[in-house]
Amino acid sequence: MALVPVSGTLGDFGGSVDISQHPRIKFQPNGPAVGANGILLSDPVYVDTFTGPSRSWSVMLECTDALWRTTGGDVFYIVTLERTPPGGVGFPTDKPGWTLRTPPGGGEFAALVRAPSNPAQVWFGPEPPSDPTQWTGWVKTDALPGEINYFEWED
Repeated sequence: MALVPVSGTLGDFGGSVDISQHPRIKFQPNGPAVGANGILLSDPVYVDTFTGPSRSWSVMLECTDALWRTTGGDVFYIVTLERTPPGGVGFPTDKPGWTLRTPPGGGEFAALVRAPSNPAQVWFGPEPPSDPTQWTGWVKTDALPGEINYFEWED
């Protein structure tokens, strides 16, 4: 198993994140996984240090390309943003539905993160969307006469 660097800025989350609420980014593996040299437990990794005016950050995460879930399927990190409100009571959490797969060599967060598509979105083209979310529609533009040309994901 190999750790790879992932870096970004708080601006990658859109809008302005209020630094006075002590934000922290949580990278939670989607379950335990195995690799050639060990086991990745589903313990989260946190980023709570942001530097400079752009609020940049960096973290070392396991390369997910060479891991396999113990229950089958792809390995990825679930990304959430937590905050500590004034008074320090509770951790409000934003769960945008983002997933992160980390290739060998790592990279920039904005280029690696996968965000769900708009549920009211309809794709047009010969190929279906690569990562549709619930209720995403697809109009197959190269359908033959009489062939079904509209598809919608329910799960």
